[in-house]
Formats: sequence, C-alpha cells, structure tokens
Amino acid sequence: MPELAKENSKEGLEAFIRHWYAQQNYAAESGETQRWAESFEPGCRACNRILEGITDSHRGGRWLVGGRITLPAIEPISNGGGASQLVRVQVVQQEIDYFNADGSVGRASESSTNSAFELTAAYSDEWKVVDLALIR
Repeated sequence: MPELAKENSKEGLEAFIRHWYAQQNYAAESGETQRWAESFEPGCRACNRILEGITDSHRGGRWLVGGRITLPAIEPISNGGGASQLVRVQVVQQEIDYFNADGSVGRASESSTNSAFELTAAYSDEWKVVDLALIR
C-alpha cells in the first residue's frame, strides 16, 4: 500500500481508493482475494458479492481475461472530518471473458461498463471500505 494511502486525509483517502481497486484487479486476475478482502468491513454486502464472484470465477481452475478497472474520477462527497467519508467513484471496467480450466468458454462474456458508485470508507489506524453502492 502506498504510504499516502495510510494517511487520514483527502489525499490519503483517494490514494487508498485507487489502491483498493488495484487490489481488486489483482484479486480478479489471480484469484488471490485475502489481501483485498481484508481492506473492507465484513458488513459491506456489495464488497462480499464482488468477492463471491471473484472466488467463483477461479473455482475448479477457471480463469478470466479482461475486466481491468480504471478510475477516471474520484469525488469526495463528505469530508467534514468525521471517521466515515463518502466518495463518488467512476469505475470503468473492461469486457470480461470467462474460461474453464480446459480453455473452453466458461460462461458468456460481460460487456465493458462505466458506472458510478458511492463508496463509504472509515479511518481507524487505516482506511477500510464500509459500504459500496451502485448509483448508475
């Protein structure tokens, strides 16, 4: 994690969010989810659904191609100095192709997306995602 992402500041939160999505990219590519999962609260339902999808995509030797996430915009909504911060994030994800262990098509491809999310993060010695909600 970048040092800046460890700071309880607007810049630190943005660096954390960029790192969080980079970790999600790594989890999706590799199937290694532990580090990413440790960066969100267990009660984050959307985070857990994403985690389940990533885990399922790698079950039985399955793998995927694509799905890389980029973040063109991160906009703080609340930064009143409280422990919890709300941020609007534009998430662009490339098309994803799924394959079985033998190389055959595992399931239908998912088209690329350009979505907006509201991400709530809390700081207590480090940032953690508390909630994630699709806006559009």
